[in-house]
Amino acid sequence: MNDVKFRGLTKEGKWVYGSLLAFDINRTYIVERQEDVVEVLPETVGQYTGRKEIYDGDRVSFTVFDHNGIDSQYTGVVYYDERDLAWNIRCETAVFSLGSVMTEDDELKVIGNIYEEAKI
Repeated sequence: MNDVKFRGLTKEGKWVYGSLLAFDINRTYIVERQEDVVEVLPETVGQYTGRKEIYDGDRVSFTVFDHNGIDSQYTGVVYYDERDLAWNIRCETAVFSLGSVMTEDDELKVIGNIYEEAKI
């Protein structure tokens, strides 16, 4: 069974992980431990995918192996697709199922995330 957990970025730029506690659109908190409630930037909150410490908004690099023996490298962003009810990876030219990619490429790497990159 997968853990349901979240991460969020504080105003100071620190990632915190735990349960999500949202009072309204302007005040969102992550409960790290039972006694630690930390305010995070609402737009940076991402849910854990249940796989290899990958979260919503993570940028990943992976290889797709086709039936003709050609390996193609991709970089994309992980997101939850409400229509498919599944975690997917959106690349420039295609969308891939996170589950399928992880089944085929055990070297999938998290190379960043859209929240920290937006601050640069």
